[in-house]
Amino acid sequence: MSYILQKIFYINGAAPLPIGICLIVFFLNLFNGMAMSNLSSYLPQLVKGFNVSEVNAGKYAGVVSSSLSVSRIGSSIIWGYLCDKFGRKNSLLWSGSGLAVATLLFGFTISYIWTVVTRSFQGLFM
Repeated sequence: MSYILQKIFYINGAAPLPIGICLIVFFLNLFNGMAMSNLSSYLPQLVKGFNVSEVNAGKYAGVVSSSLSVSRIGSSIIWGYLCDKFGRKNSLLWSGSGLAVATLLFGFTISYIWTVVTRSFQGLFM
């Protein structure tokens, strides 16, 4: 089966892509997109679950939502420097690992402050 796929996708003499690295990059991009977009579907209920009044729920939801983007802006220069110094592969592995840990911590938050903090950590590793 592998031989047939190589004949279909690669011209003669071309080196095949390492499937393991391709899968790692695929899942890193998938989880990055999920961390960016999945919060919007349940953010209002999440904020109301922290005993925030109906009047202030929109403001608090906006702070949670924007904390990722604000920290992402601040960390992009740092990640660019780290990519230049340590290489793209190492930086991608470190940022992906940090994003995974931050997303896991976000899933276990029980207060509004920790929700903002872990959401900011997600932005730091993007």
